[in-house]
Amino acid sequence: MSNVSRLVEIYIDFGLARSTALILAVLTFYAINKYVSMKDLARLTGLSKSSLSIRLRDLVNMGIVESRRWGKSKLYRLRRDGITNLLKNRIMEFFKRVEMLADSLNDVVLRNDLKRFDLNIKELLDKV
Repeated sequence: MSNVSRLVEIYIDFGLARSTALILAVLTFYAINKYVSMKDLARLTGLSKSSLSIRLRDLVNMGIVESRRWGKSKLYRLRRDGITNLLKNRIMEFFKRVEMLADSLNDVVLRNDLKRFDLNIKELLDKV
C-alpha cells in the first residue's frame, strides 16, 4: 500500500468521502509548498475535472485548501494549517453531535456524563 493510499484511509476515517480524501492525500504529498493545476490533479487522482472542481470548492470553503488564478488556470495547494482546520471541523461536528445526544437523553446521569466529557475534551483542546 502506498503512502498516498494510507493517507486516503486516514482521511476517510476523518469522515471525508473517498474522492475528497484522495484529493487531499495527493495535495498533501505533492502540493504542500507549491500549487498544482486541475489538469495535474486529474492525472494524479484519476478524477474528472468536474468532480475535482466540486470537491476542491468544498475543501477551499473548509479552509483546508487554497487556490489562486494563474492566467486562465486555477491552481490549488494544501494550506499549511489545512490539516489542523480539518481536525477542528471534525471535532466541532463531534461536539455538536454529543450535545444533541446529551440533550435528547432522559437519563440525567448519562446526560451529565456526556456534557462533562464534552467540557473535558474542549479544555484539552484549548491547551493544545
